[in-house]
Amino acid sequence: MNFELILLKEMEKMVNYLIKESAKNITEEVQLQCNLLKANKQLIMKGAPGTGKTYSARNEIADILLGISNKFEEEKEEIKKIQLDMVQFLQ
Repeated sequence: MNFELILLKEMEKMVNYLIKESAKNITEEVQLQCNLLKANKQLIMKGAPGTGKTYSARNEIADILLGISNKFEEEKEEIKKIQLDMVQFLQ
């Protein structure tokens, strides 16, 4: 039983570490995407369905570029309606 408790704690540490590293990488990736978009004025994101491309573009990248990260969601949506256009190309 003691072994199971130790194993459970080690697994919990591992999961917390992976979550922390994953969040760090997402932030770095979003910052890279923002820099690319500023430099090129367009950004093509590709990948499998359901991997967060639209979410990232619409919420994370747009919030940084528009400087609205610290506003309430309702305010963000109003600003995005005025200043943001998005085009999706589907296969």
